[in-house]
Amino acid sequence: MKSVNIKLLGLNASVTPVVKINGEDTPLIKNQFGGYEVNYQTEDEEIEVEISRRFELKAKLWWLFMIIFYIVSILGIFEPIYDKKSIGIIGKYRFKLNENNKIKFRFNPLAKQGKAIELESQCELLELENRYQVDKKVKTRKTVYLIIKILVWIAVAVLVGYFISR
Repeated sequence: MKSVNIKLLGLNASVTPVVKINGEDTPLIKNQFGGYEVNYQTEDEEIEVEISRRFELKAKLWWLFMIIFYIVSILGIFEPIYDKKSIGIIGKYRFKLNENNKIKFRFNPLAKQGKAIELESQCELLELENRYQVDKKVKTRKTVYLIIKILVWIAVAVLVGYFISR
């Protein structure tokens, strides 16, 4: 049985990472310094690790969640601020394992292009993908959501004006 200890360091507080090992989601444990850790046991000689960023606006029922959050946050007043840049992380690596493996992923500052992650590892690795990318789907959904919010605020202002003038 081979053990793999993966640490994710240097993440922005607004970034929620997703780590998939051999295609399956692995639970992340947040440590006291704001980083994440994964302890993984396997019999395989090599593993494939995928790291990406989870966006709320990329979920299947994103519009339903946005409506609920909008109403609960009193028409968006107490709503959390979303990242304006919509930059996603794409990292895909293949590692040949030893008996005990420690892998550290250090994240570079968010940018529209460039290398997303620096690696520290004792095992042999093959970097398949490592980049930042602007997620156009999230960006369009954010624009649609903003337009809907503005239209709702205009409708509320018209209704308030109507009821005050009566």
